[in-house]
Amino acid sequence: MKPTNYLNKLICHSLKRRLPLTQCWLPRHFTTSSNTEIDSKIYVNNELNMKEIDVIGFDYDFTLCTYKEDNLLGLIYDLAKKHLVDNLSYPQEFINLKYDVNFAVRGLHFDVLKGLLVKIDSRHAVTNAVYFGRRRLSKEEIQEHYYGLHISTEYRVLYMKTLNDLFSVPESCLLSDIIQLLTDTNVPFAPSHLYQDVRAAVEVIHRNGELQTAILANPEKFYWPQPELYHLLMKWRRSGKKLFLLTNNNFNFVDKGLKFLFKDVKGGDRWVQDCFDAVFTGANKPAFFLRNTPFRLYDPKSNRLLWEPISKLQPGCVYVQGSISELTRLTDWKGSRVIYFGDHLDADIVEPTRTQGWRTGMILNEIEKEVKIRNTEEFKSRVNKLYSLEASLVNMYAAENWDIKEMEMRPSHESERRIDISEDAREREIEGLQNMFHQNFGSIFRAHNDITLFYATVLRYCDVYTPHINNFLHSPPISLFYPRYRRRPHEPRWSFQKKKSPL
Repeated sequence: MKPTNYLNKLICHSLKRRLPLTQCWLPRHFTTSSNTEIDSKIYVNNELNMKEIDVIGFDYDFTLCTYKEDNLLGLIYDLAKKHLVDNLSYPQEFINLKYDVNFAVRGLHFDVLKGLLVKIDSRHAVTNAVYFGRRRLSKEEIQEHYYGLHISTEYRVLYMKTLNDLFSVPESCLLSDIIQLLTDTNVPFAPSHLYQDVRAAVEVIHRNGELQTAILANPEKFYWPQPELYHLLMKWRRSGKKLFLLTNNNFNFVDKGLKFLFKDVKGGDRWVQDCFDAVFTGANKPAFFLRNTPFRLYDPKSNRLLWEPISKLQPGCVYVQGSISELTRLTDWKGSRVIYFGDHLDADIVEPTRTQGWRTGMILNEIEKEVKIRNTEEFKSRVNKLYSLEASLVNMYAAENWDIKEMEMRPSHESERRIDISEDAREREIEGLQNMFHQNFGSIFRAHNDITLFYATVLRYCDVYTPHINNFLHSPPISLFYPRYRRRPHEPRWSFQKKKSPL
């Protein structure tokens, strides 16, 4: 064994051993306290003073509206599959494919050159969660595809398609099912063509209203009623803040959806007038933040677009199309005095922050499940066992004899066997910890000791995140949110004591 390999392992194990549990394994929102009120948590990346926020904007899907996730994603899978068969001449056998709610998660990448579904960490390294169709690749196969396990920025931009929102989960599953079926039947295919067709199918069922029609035909199957959401919106409005809705959906779908969500609230059918200062539908995000398109006024009664130019936003009116430049021209809503909440990492978080300097809040439903798992005794026990294995490995390597002439470590047969056994056990513990979150891809936030590329983007562009927008109902309209102090590996460990405020 070369000294560089030995030192790398020694340093790596030592660093992991020296980090406390909350920093080595848990992102800042994860806690080791079993008494945490998970449902009401708001997690903070950047300092946010709501007193300085004048305008609050919202996306609709998975932000204001909470869907029954498995039912909705299964519907998207079935409609997209049907579109492929009926309109793109895919084999009739594809109709028999079934959506697997347990197969994929958000935050993955699809390699259109190799046909692989890949989980990537924040350093652009490929994890051991790589699938071709429904078959998981071995470590040796992953090395063959991605030598050194690193993906260059150029390759990622050209060939790796991000699947960052919940709507992309059935898309990932459908892609993998099609690849598996074609592989099993020895049908040649180009992965890029499959991706284009599946992506187009998912876009079409959104755009032509087929998905929305199916949801509205049976709202009890797809929506969770949310009377508390109405009270949250009214609380913010009464505090003097301006509220707006900015969504890619059409007005009819949003109107009927919110009326169902507010069906137990007196006056809930007047949500346009009571809850928002402006309503923007058909926005086509993220293009909304990049183009220069004027708004058009929409008349819900006649269901038509009006021709008159927009020189001022009128309360109680509905607007379609438009752009951020027009919104800025018509209002003084700009910069860090605006916060926008959404669930789509690119369309709702990255672009508003990058192009406008808006503050952003992300709705991440998966937090609840992950925090609950990390607070279980089984998870804590597995982590402690992993730390013990790593400490033992560090000691084993340090105790070995070195041949100074050859600069090689020459362990005895017995010690080499013990090292191999411990390293295998460590690998099993790492895999077991990841499988606690998801049997195929593990945590959407973690890739063992590193964070995922998805979560790294959340940390970079998102100010706060929470599993439900209604969690803000528990905080005053002028709340102040501070991020938790995170000790870096080179910084000394301090003991912080909670003290009562002197004020």
